[in-house]
Amino acid sequence: MDRKDVLRQGVDKNERMLEIGASFNPVFAKRDGWPVKILDNENRDGLIERYKNNPLVDVSVIEDVDYVCRDGAFLDAVPMSDHGSFDALLASHVVEHAPDMVGFLKAANALIKPEGCVILAIPDKRLCYDFFRPPSTTGEVLAAHIEGHKFHSRKSLFDAWAYAGMKGGHPAWNHLDKRPLQFPCTLNDALALMHRAGGADYIDVHAWVFTPSSFALLMLELGFLGFLDLHVERIEPRPDTEFFVWLKRGPPKWSGDFAETRRALLSRVTFELAEQVNQFDTGVAPYWLRALRWFDRQRRR
Repeated sequence: MDRKDVLRQGVDKNERMLEIGASFNPVFAKRDGWPVKILDNENRDGLIERYKNNPLVDVSVIEDVDYVCRDGAFLDAVPMSDHGSFDALLASHVVEHAPDMVGFLKAANALIKPEGCVILAIPDKRLCYDFFRPPSTTGEVLAAHIEGHKFHSRKSLFDAWAYAGMKGGHPAWNHLDKRPLQFPCTLNDALALMHRAGGADYIDVHAWVFTPSSFALLMLELGFLGFLDLHVERIEPRPDTEFFVWLKRGPPKWSGDFAETRRALLSRVTFELAEQVNQFDTGVAPYWLRALRWFDRQRRR
């Protein structure tokens, strides 16, 4: 199915929606009859100005923006009368940019109805330029929340550039792509960006990095510790670039023992990371890569 059709599953045009960061490619487009409100960091004129010289963007399809938020506090950009009024909230490739991810999800929860749904499209680190970065941990996400981050940390800025990988000049790819990864940035570039942290200007990077199971683990642990009243209802991996998540209100759910549930998710994260070796050229793979592939085949059987 088309990615937009998948993201729209379970939502109909009688429901009220909020799309965050629709930019030039909304999933719930007003022109298609969706009763959607759009929140972005610029109004329509500002977005047109940003993309007018990009040959890959048709600025004529950029839609009117209902709420403008430039400082990241998007809950404050939405009038109180609209809080708790949306049946579905979509954020496509947004949550990984939030300096305070817990704060972002709390705000999303405050905007949906009690029975509403938060829909996320998230880059899969195995299929994008985050390939060499380790998955983000609950400890890192909680530290950013407790410290009230409004800008990205020095660590996030350095890691985002130091370990960024491209394939054929592209920042994202599918799971069958075996082209070698190349570094678009040098370590000195990363260090220079790191030194810019704390300035007046917001510098945008991926603060958080996930596989499908590492995100599920994060949500389980945040809910168990009482930091979020949202749980994963469904996760759908995709063959390229990203995975989709549907969140509903309420504490996390698990079957049987909580510790066993955590252990199972941690094991799945390990296997997901091991699958990255399948993107290396088998003709030149060293022994340890071939061994990992063998173990992965056994697991699949």
